Amino acid sequence: MDEFNFMSSMGLNFTNFNPENIQVSETINVTFVIDKSGSVNNYVDDLNNILNEFLHELQRSHVADRVMVSVVEFNENIDVVSAFHPIADVKDFEIKPGGMTNLYGATLSALENAIAYKEEQENNGLTSKSLVFIITDGMDNMNATNASNIAQKLREIYSNEMNSFSFSVIMFGLGNEADFDSARNAMGIKPEMLAKLGTTAKELRKMVGFISSSVSSSAAGNSISAVTF
Repeated sequence: MDEFNFMSSMGLNFTNFNPENIQVSETINVTFVIDKSGSVNNYVDDLNNILNEFLHELQRSHVADRVMVSVVEFNENIDVVSAFHPIADVKDFEIKPGGMTNLYGATLSALENAIAYKEEQENNGLTSKSLVFIITDGMDNMNATNASNIAQKLREIYSNEMNSFSFSVIMFGLGNEADFDSARNAMGIKPEMLAKLGTTAKELRKMVGFISSSVSSSAAGNSISAVTF
């Protein structure tokens, strides 16, 4: 079997790389949950370019064989651009903005897949760390999913001591929106795991720099306890 299939509670299918075919004993599972609503159009070129610079750099890094990546993009719809696959196989980011913001539905689906994949890896004797990066410039305005469902998932994760150092959820609030902290709180994301940033190329590079250092830190056996720049 070449794939591990997972269906989220939102009905999204994730066709993940089969953990039985992973050739290393420890992985770093990186999930991107990326807002592609209409307002992202103002800075989408910089965002695509900077994310791709990060992707190409990590594909060439000494930890590349340990990194699995999943990409979920959302506006009013939720698109599984990539389920978990080795970073060498992940295609360039091509975010094309438009529409509204289904933040909660996308986050819940991506989180459910991250949990399921980590468990499946561990059932196959692997050690794994999970990093979930949520990138958005606005509040959920679809009301398609209750944020409390995400908060419940996170409570389940963090109630397990084994996950305390191996599962991190980080939110980047881009732009001048006033409600990022409300969304973070509703989803149950730890306050120290929210960064509020602008949308200039300089600010986006700060975000991606933190993502890169988080992957490197996880590969070195460290945990992510707060967003710092």
